[in-house]
Parts: sequence; structure tokens; C-alpha cells
Amino acid sequence: LQTVNDLVCGDAYIIDGQSNALATDTAEQSPPETNQWIRSYGRPSDNKTGAAVNLWCYPVWKAQKGEKAELGWWGMELAKRLVESQKVPVFILNAAAGGTRIDQHLPNPQNRRDTSGDNPWTNPYKLYGSLLTRVEGAKLTHGIRAILWHQGENDQGSAGPTGGYGWETYHELFKEMAASWKQDFPNVKNYYVFQIWPNSCGMGGSIGSGDMLRERQRTLPYLFSNMSILSTLGVRPPGGCHYPLEGWAEFARTIQPLIERDHYGKVPTGPISAANLKRAYFTGDKKDVIALEFDQPVVWSENLVGQFYLDDEKDKVASGSVKGNVLTLTLKEASSAKLITYLDRGGLTAL
Repeated sequence: LQTVNDLVCGDAYIIDGQSNALATDTAEQSPPETNQWIRSYGRPSDNKTGAAVNLWCYPVWKAQKGEKAELGWWGMELAKRLVESQKVPVFILNAAAGGTRIDQHLPNPQNRRDTSGDNPWTNPYKLYGSLLTRVEGAKLTHGIRAILWHQGENDQGSAGPTGGYGWETYHELFKEMAASWKQDFPNVKNYYVFQIWPNSCGMGGSIGSGDMLRERQRTLPYLFSNMSILSTLGVRPPGGCHYPLEGWAEFARTIQPLIERDHYGKVPTGPISAANLKRAYFTGDKKDVIALEFDQPVVWSENLVGQFYLDDEKDKVASGSVKGNVLTLTLKEASSAKLITYLDRGGLTAL
């Protein structure tokens, strides 16, 4: 009755966000590289005939010759790494769009499959509608294992839909977006979120709103038990906005062990995610020593002394020391500060 060939069975993932998730906005030419064990599903086109269109394909990292789907540099690198290490076919659908705010990744409440308009600025629901349409076309709504999210550069300022600062609504919008993901892709098990670079793309400004956006990203796991945060601060080589290809390749290298732990049963031999602060407190009545307790062991370097701020004031820390997962800061004098900040928007060059 029917002949089927080129049949594979593997694991499916989604990459979403803005340009550092898309990871194609570079001058480098795209190598004509495909892999028989890496698959994707193309973006919908204007098919006015109503005929069914099969957009299953071998993706490339950056489309230049009319290819149906592109994974971005680190998406392709991640797929290749998983195929090599786990010997399993991998499906990745990259739904990211450069320069987009988080609210532009929400569905139309009246029509979740809304793909009208030319771009996310003429129709803010187009991105989600396209994502859902593609996953449904691939018949993988119940096959998506995890969603990888890199976004936030465009939410650092005050150009959001409400007229306020992006950090003020980021948690609520992320919860709304994740609820839509869970409704349409009910078997999603994990979310992997990249925390953006400080003052990324120069959009954080001088008022600290970019720092607050990064703090919202850092604390997202308090709302999701199945979420891991990856810092981009330590990525080398770095990027002020977009990363060079070597930097994007580091994205794939750092997220691979998390996916292998969560989906393939690989037991890590050491920390595989960035240390996250659990609490900060004065250790005595003199209030000249602060303890920072993290979720895993950390290391200390004296050149970091100047990177801590107390109530937004710098040069308050005299020295530091580490024991296990607790970093102890000795202050130059007693303090009544209520907030402690690490690596303020102006402190990048010291690292």
C-alpha cells in the first residue's frame, strides 16, 4: 500500500528566543554541511493551493541557497554533539527571531496558529503561530523533550509593550509563554535558559535595568522545578552582542552535559551549570562580613573584589575567601546595606 524509506526515530528539541538563539547573523559563509541523523521541519511558506506540504528536511546552520530550515551555529553544533555522544537521531526546530521582546513570543489567545503578517512587528503573534504550525506539521507536538531559550537583550530597557521596564513583567510573561508551551507540547520535560551578557547589545543603559533583567532570569528556576540556567558571562571568546562562532560553539558545549544528564541518564562528575546564589547575609553583629551561599562549590580570585556593590556603591569589599559553597566577603567597614550586586553593568572589562 505504501513504501516508507529514510525512517529514523530520535529525540526532538526546540530552540527559541532572539538573535543569539537564531545564531545566524554573522558574516561567515555557511558550509554546505548536513547530517543524515539531524532533522528539522521548514518554515511555512505561502501555500495558497491548500495542498499538503512536507517540510521535513536535513537542516543547515545558516540557509543561503533556499534550504528549508536552519538551526543556527550552536543549534547545529549541539545536534552534532548529541548524535555523536548518544548515537541517536536528533530533531531541532529553531523558532527564534532577532531583536524580539519576550511578549512577541506569546500566542494569539484567539488563534494560536496565527501566522499572518510579514514579521513579529506587524503581528506579534506570528512567531508562536509559526512555531506551533511547524511542530504540528512535523507531528511532534507530543514528542518535544525540551525547549532551549536565549532571549532578553531587547527587554533590558523601557521599550516594552507596557511602557515600563522589561524586567518588571519578565517573570509573568515567561510563565504565560511556558504555560502555552506546556499546553501545546505537553511532554516537554525541561527548560534550559541562557542568562544574557551584562548590558548585552548596549541595551541595558546606565540605570541598572539590564542588571534587573538578568536578576529576573537568574531567579526563574524559583518558579520552575525543571529549569536550568546557563550563564553566558564566562563564554570565551565573548560577544558584546552577537558571539563569534567559537563563542556560540561554547553554548553547545555547556548545554550538552545538562541535556545528557536530564534525558540520557549520564551522571556528571562535577558541576555542569553556573553557580546560583541561594542567600546572602551578614555573619555577625558588626556587619562587616557578608556570606554568600551558593548551590554548589565556587572558587575565588582577588581580582573580583572590585566587582561587588553594596546598595550600588563600589569599593566596599576588602577581601574574600571560599569554603565549599560559601563565599565570605570581608568589608572595609561596617555596612547597613540591604542589597548586594555582583558585576554591575560597568564592570565587564575587569574580567
